[in-house]
Amino acid sequence: MQKIPNNIKKNKSHKIKTYKGKKCNKLSHYNSGLKTKSLNYLTWNNFEAFRKVYIRAFRAREVKNKKNFKLIQSARKKKKKKATNKKKVNQIIFKAHFWSPLTKKPLQVRMGKGKGSPYKWVFPCSSNRILMEQLTTIRKKKVLRVLEKAKKKIPLALKYVERKKKQLFAKRYQDNIFKNYNHGSYAELLSFFKNKLSIKKKNEY
Repeated sequence: MQKIPNNIKKNKSHKIKTYKGKKCNKLSHYNSGLKTKSLNYLTWNNFEAFRKVYIRAFRAREVKNKKNFKLIQSARKKKKKKATNKKKVNQIIFKAHFWSPLTKKPLQVRMGKGKGSPYKWVFPCSSNRILMEQLTTIRKKKVLRVLEKAKKKIPLALKYVERKKKQLFAKRYQDNIFKNYNHGSYAELLSFFKNKLSIKKKNEY
């Protein structure tokens, strides 16, 4: 993440006090993420402190005594006949851009003679906005445990969000089609729908 944006046209802009629009409310890339529940300015230092705590918790640690570690690992494999070593996946996308400047005048300066020079670049974060998206094979309990530690480093109230799983034929169970037909297995249900759709297409032509 960059502290300052690349292309700057106006250094001294008005301070944003009202947050309008409903951008970035839904998960676009991955199935889980973090959503904000309050309004505040997010600085680069706050964001870096939060990012380090959150990422380091999921990083694999190096073992100091590798000889003892190998002996313990080999003993565990003998107990388990079918050893399944699945790789842990952890991909993260942060959605924060520091584009709004905050100006300040030096001490012991009288009023007037223009606006002060910018001293900090800020991301004005609105409520119900997704700050981060995550793709993990790690358990949900561990993610929530790490989130409680990382919350202290950031001046925002955060919430863990997951994408809802879609149900097959959820709306059609109330139709009259299901009252006249007794469904058995899942395969019969699919064949029933395919026949209905093919009849509709023939009638259209």
